[in-house]
Amino acid sequence: MNEIPPSSTNILPSQHRSLKDRGVDLYKQVESYTPAAFFLGGFVLDLATLGRIDDWSNWLMQVLYIVAAGGLLLWIFLDPEDPPPDSAGKVKKLIYEYRTEAMHFCFGALLSVYTIFYFKSSSLIVSFFFILLLTGLLLANEFQKFKSQGYFLKFALFALCIISFLIYFVPILLGHVGTLAFLLSFALSVAFFYWVFQFLKKRTPDSQLLMTQVFRPVAFVLILFLVLYLLRVLPPVPLSLKYVGVYHNIEKTPEGYKLQYDRPFWKFWQHGSQDFIADPGSKLYVFFQLFSPSAFSDQIYLEWYLKVPKQGWMLQDRIPIPVKGGRDEGYRGYGQKSNYTDGDWRVKVVTSDFREVGRIQFSVKKIASLPEARDWQYDIH
Repeated sequence: MNEIPPSSTNILPSQHRSLKDRGVDLYKQVESYTPAAFFLGGFVLDLATLGRIDDWSNWLMQVLYIVAAGGLLLWIFLDPEDPPPDSAGKVKKLIYEYRTEAMHFCFGALLSVYTIFYFKSSSLIVSFFFILLLTGLLLANEFQKFKSQGYFLKFALFALCIISFLIYFVPILLGHVGTLAFLLSFALSVAFFYWVFQFLKKRTPDSQLLMTQVFRPVAFVLILFLVLYLLRVLPPVPLSLKYVGVYHNIEKTPEGYKLQYDRPFWKFWQHGSQDFIADPGSKLYVFFQLFSPSAFSDQIYLEWYLKVPKQGWMLQDRIPIPVKGGRDEGYRGYGQKSNYTDGDWRVKVVTSDFREVGRIQFSVKKIASLPEARDWQYDIH
């Protein structure tokens, strides 16, 4: 007896499933990765849209992100449970379902801004530390074993966003960096989180939860920033070094500063004459371009270090230079030395509170007589 072939209508139920159902299944498979995706989305968005550090539209966007992230965090803390399925409409369910992802997106956008600002505002070794710190916090919050700590990392991230915003925004308002600007930023951060703590204290009876999940992470971040400032490793935002180089002569012309140097063509990565061959009686110039916001008026220092055998880098001179803000390419200035010796040199650009903005390293070799000819080259800045 021949078997009756299956009816064409007897198809597996999965073949009849709607596109929406398949999308829901796909989302469930990748659901654990969605917070990281929202973080990455915020970072990419900020890279594409970030302008000058003193752009008011950037300030406004950051304030909106801070308000949104803070509001969502406090809401989740006070109301962690989803509403009963039968008591919530579609819109309410949608809001509850994605509020954590929205908070992550705001944190990602904010922390990407501050990562970029820190990277621009100091020498690589200091900036690299902050990039690792920020990236570590971002990634740690996505692992399940860290999520079991509750709100600790989320409030730590929020505190990091608040103090990072204030330590560059307050100096812009004051027109200078320094100890006063930092202490005012720190005091405002403490005052803000004191208000947050009091706000939550009135609305939750669990004082132990407040101490472990709110007070401790906030206190840790604020104390960390204070320690880093005292150690002079906190990048001096909003300043950033756009350029620094070593030259034989500097002349101001209508086109800009004309910078004289010589170097082999294959050392294209050097700025000026970083292998400095000194003629008798010649001076050594270090030229820099330092960006600072509009209406900024401050003072920086060029610190000259010589590498001394068995002693390391020894400070030889500290030259104060006033700087003005507003120019997109940075304020142009230079320092010069006529009294120097052979050896390895390093010049640091530091703020009035001696935080490093950038540096350049070069070698000096004196010659007894002028060479027959030198192939001089020129930069215009």
